[in-house]
Amino acid sequence: MLMLALAACAVRLIAQSEGSLREFESTKYHFKVRYPASWFPLADTTDILDITNFERTPQVPGIALRVGGAEITVTQAPADVHSPEQWELRDLPDTDWVSKGFAVEQVDLPIASPVTAGCQKMKRVSWRDQIAPQAYLAETTFYCTTGAGLYKVALSNWDGDRAQSRLRLIATQIAQSLRTQ
Repeated sequence: MLMLALAACAVRLIAQSEGSLREFESTKYHFKVRYPASWFPLADTTDILDITNFERTPQVPGIALRVGGAEITVTQAPADVHSPEQWELRDLPDTDWVSKGFAVEQVDLPIASPVTAGCQKMKRVSWRDQIAPQAYLAETTFYCTTGAGLYKVALSNWDGDRAQSRLRLIATQIAQSLRTQ
């Protein structure tokens, strides 16, 4: 219980330190979330939230996550995904991720005060994704089960980033703000 209270305090502190919040609403996937106003939404995404902690100019095809950069996306599950576990298996790197040294951490996160339109259950899954020799992205995904369906909040940043804890708290805050319509 103490850990849950400390986590709630940390999320509030992150919200205060990040400044004001903006609201994103997806009419296609029927959800709303709040995110730090200091983050930059991708201009051409109206159905999913895709934000970075840096301005993406000019647009570069492929991987364009700069040092110290982070990206968070929020979307609804595809129609053929029916459980967080099924979605997780789709998201993990290829099938031999264990032999390649990918460590997967899975944690069921308690929902302190569940609301009808929010996450009823939440699972955090983290892993490393190799994108080049000696270069890894840290992937942290929150799978959220709501009364209206499954949603995910996915954080990508460089493995070893000193801001990892703060970035995860921001992603947690976004996941906790998720409301379906």
